[in-house]
Amino acid sequence: MTSLPVLAAEEPEGHALVLMLGGAAEKSVSEVTSNVGPTASVEFLVIEDLLEIELGTQYLSSSYLHTLGGQILFKKPFEVTHNIELMVGAGPAITHATSGASPINQYGISFALDLMVWTSKEMGWFISPEYNYGVGASSERSIGLSLGLMFGL
Repeated sequence: MTSLPVLAAEEPEGHALVLMLGGAAEKSVSEVTSNVGPTASVEFLVIEDLLEIELGTQYLSSSYLHTLGGQILFKKPFEVTHNIELMVGAGPAITHATSGASPINQYGISFALDLMVWTSKEMGWFISPEYNYGVGASSERSIGLSLGLMFGL
């Protein structure tokens, strides 16, 4: 009697890099200002199931304020299902704002919660609420939301 080989269910392969492109909105906690604009980031795995690093930037604007920001997030991934991930992260952030005659640089810490859904092996979507805590002379605090498409490379 011969037996047929049993094939294990294929797990999706990890990606060396994940490119995330989308839109972002941010609202100041202390003021009534809000900004919207594009966002882009690259994420890579450092330690399996323990640490991923995301390098991101966004250009947000309103009728009187334009900001260019960047951040480095250190994120802990949690696999919900084989195609859904939840990540909790924090890291340093810098924002360069232009308003009026004098540009302002603000430094701070960003806290993020990412929900990532892979609809295929190479593509998916993400949504990421965020809280930014400014430090220094301008201790601005804001809440934000980013969403868009992600591509596994």
